[in-house]
This record gives sequence, C-alpha cells and structure tokens, in this order.
Amino acid sequence: AMVHPVLKRQLSRIGAGEGAPTAEQWRALLERVSRAYEDGDSDRYTLERSMAISSSEMQQLYENIAGEKVVLEAIAARAPLAEILDMIVRVVEKRSDGMTCSILLLDRDGTHLRHGAAPHLPETYVLAIDGVAIGPSVGSCGTAAFRKEPVIVTDIASDPLWVEFCDLAL
Repeated sequence: AMVHPVLKRQLSRIGAGEGAPTAEQWRALLERVSRAYEDGDSDRYTLERSMAISSSEMQQLYENIAGEKVVLEAIAARAPLAEILDMIVRVVEKRSDGMTCSILLLDRDGTHLRHGAAPHLPETYVLAIDGVAIGPSVGSCGTAAFRKEPVIVTDIASDPLWVEFCDLAL
C-alpha cells in the first residue's frame, strides 16, 4: 500500500527511537498528519477557487468580445443607426447587472437631446425625454451634454439635477 509522504516521514521519526512509540509521540504524529491534510485541503480549495475565478473571468471576457463583435459587424454591414445604438445599450446592460441604460443624441443645433436607444425604459419616459433642452440641471444626460463631461448620479430621488424629472424617472 502507498503511504502518504508526510505520514511516512513522521513514522520513520517515531521508529528511530527505542521501543514502541509513546502515547505522546502518537498524538504528535496524528496532529502533524491532521495539519498536513488540512493544509492540503486549504491549498486545494484555494486552487479550485482560483480556477473558478479564472474560468468566470474568461467567460466574462468571451461575452464582452462577442457583444463587441456583434456591434462591429452591424457597423460594417451598414445597419441603421437605431439598430446599432440598441445593440450597444443591450451589450452594456448585459455587462452590468441591474443597470438600465439609454443613449441620447445631441441634435444638430447642439441644444436638445434626442432619443437614440433605450430598449428597457418605459415608452412614456422615452417620449417625455425626447427633445429636452440641455442645461446645468437637466438630469444626468442633459447636464452632461451641457458641461461636456460625465455626470454620475447615485440617487435620482434626492439629486438636485433631477428635481424637474424626478417624478417621471421614479
């Protein structure tokens, strides 16, 4: 029968003394063997967890590339802009659990936002926002277009940028 290397090493240490091993030597041996198995289990768990994370990350990377590929293929095939924007929103939403996205486009005069894509927002909201004038306190999108920089809002219900649109959004 095959003997585990740690057990074999410990048994050889006990066997090196005179006579039968004492109860204390056996207890020490069992503690060392138990510790070795616990360490082995810990290492195996760490390795399995690492492999699971790597597998999960690889899956996420594959899904991201697949989403981007679909969008790029639509662009190359000269798909309508509305279709491409819809695809982009869906890819972003899929990457971010619980996020609902939209794309608004600045119109030619540079002062109003027009609907681009919002596949998961209510139609009433989309229609109400379409054509809104940009400004210093016009929700996240209207303010971002006005400032020409990203605007992130974590709580629409209490953010001052959303005062005029809070009821509609909620």
